Amino acid sequence: MTPDLAIAQALVIADASGPRVVARSDDFPFAWEEAARTAAVRFGRRPPGVACPAALFACPVGKSHVTVVQVADRPGPAGSGSRQEAVPRTAALDCSLPTAAASWPWASAS
Repeated sequence: MTPDLAIAQALVIADASGPRVVARSDDFPFAWEEAARTAAVRFGRRPPGVACPAALFACPVGKSHVTVVQVADRPGPAGSGSRQEAVPRTAALDCSLPTAAASWPWASAS
């Protein structure tokens, strides 16, 4: 049996008007879009003229998933963008994602 390797994902663009989800896979629920925008806000805006550092971090989304967030500069003055992939919380803990997963308040929730 072949495992299902599909991963829900969204593309968030952060510019002067704030972060917005500009694309998402069908399996990335609309309800998760607020969490995706919040991850972009928490990362913060880059100062004008300063390159965005490469960044990879994880944030909770829903009760059973986390998003792995990859942030990068966009060409031109448009700001930064982030690709966000949602994975089950148990997989995130098993894989030691780049965060202090054990300290998340929901890490021990069932």
